[in-house]
Amino acid sequence: MREQEFSDTSERPEDQEMDGSALRFETFAHGGEFADKMPQAIRVTDREGRSSDYVPIKVDGRVVDSKGFTLE
Repeated sequence: MREQEFSDTSERPEDQEMDGSALRFETFAHGGEFADKMPQAIRVTDREGRSSDYVPIKVDGRVVDSKGFTLE
């Protein structure tokens, strides 16, 4: 995967029902720091074919808490 610019909101997946029933979820890039099988990316696709990839925030190659938690 490569880093991409944020897309316009009109290009993002939509879920009119607000319950996820109109969305398809795919996980990929499994693995991680602890060699577990956790997905490192999730692709969400709606019925119209719009999709978006969600990946964890990383600093120096390590996944970090997006709330600003600092490992010491």
